[in-house]
Amino acid sequence: MGKIYAALFLVSAGSLAFQVTLTRLFSLAQWYHFAFMAISLALLGIGASGSFLHIAPSPIRKRLPELVPWTGLAFSLSVLISYLAANFIPFDSYRIAWEPIQYLYLLAYFLAISLPFFWSGLAVGASLAAFPARSSTLYAASLAGSALGCLLPLATLPAVGGEGSVAICALLGALGWLPGGGKRGKASALLLSLFLMLIAIRPPAFFEVRLSPYKELSQALKQKGTKLLLRRWNAFSRVDVVEMPTFHSAPGLSLSFQGKLPPQKAIFIDGSDPSPVTEPSDLSFLDHTPSLLPHLLRPHSRVLILESRGGFEVLTALRSGAAHVTAVEGNPLVIWAVDEFLGDFSGKVYSNPKVKACLLYTSP
Repeated sequence: MGKIYAALFLVSAGSLAFQVTLTRLFSLAQWYHFAFMAISLALLGIGASGSFLHIAPSPIRKRLPELVPWTGLAFSLSVLISYLAANFIPFDSYRIAWEPIQYLYLLAYFLAISLPFFWSGLAVGASLAAFPARSSTLYAASLAGSALGCLLPLATLPAVGGEGSVAICALLGALGWLPGGGKRGKASALLLSLFLMLIAIRPPAFFEVRLSPYKELSQALKQKGTKLLLRRWNAFSRVDVVEMPTFHSAPGLSLSFQGKLPPQKAIFIDGSDPSPVTEPSDLSFLDHTPSLLPHLLRPHSRVLILESRGGFEVLTALRSGAAHVTAVEGNPLVIWAVDEFLGDFSGKVYSNPKVKACLLYTSP
């Protein structure tokens, strides 16, 4: 029974970790509203496994105890297959209205993503069907693994990124296969685990998440002279810092300004919404932007800025003579990128004595 509990625990952990990781991958590769699709596809795969068990022929039902550890192998391989399929299927949500083949791509997309959850659901269902007298302890093992899987992406995303997190989810399935695979199975499980660990540490180029061509980052990286300075993950998003000669951001800049904008770099959150990080060498252009108006109406006041991102509004407040600036940012990686990674360029705007940087979930 030990190998059944181990397989059930590890496959359940991998399944929930993969589901959480998918929400981040969908947000990056497509858009945030695609993240909710991960939950529905997980339910589709789990429901299909229950239907399969109901209609399974008698020979399969008799061998359920032997099959449970092998669901770890099936889950591990299907995680890799589903991720690569979703990465390479040419589905384009914007063209679905006039290209009927996009419906076929969408169906393939759905089936590929739901496949790992079919095998994780089969692991749970087969265990309970084979050992109904031990349903309470089996269910406890599955819940414990699921709890671990929910927490695991909080550690794996910052450590190895989204691609590495997918490999770790597959690794958990391979480890679940290890106790019950026999001598050859154990050797194969060890080789597969080693391969997945190498992918997690250094993902190959073909394993990289492919962004929608409509994402701003996709277009920015096509421009001549563009340099990707930083790419880092956390549980909130993927942050990319890009230097490109064509990037200039000064919202509402008056036509009366005849000077030259200072150098800027762009911070992309999940491949979208580029935010400027401005070199504070010459900030005279800020005097010609609409952002200055509130500070003219309330000079030397205390200022609260929500979602301060690259610090554009913070620089405006400081230039206008604000007594104190509280900058609230929801993503700690953005503040780190501005003040630490780009500290020499940005002048460490968030470290200014007049500025207090607060995360969205902390008290100011």
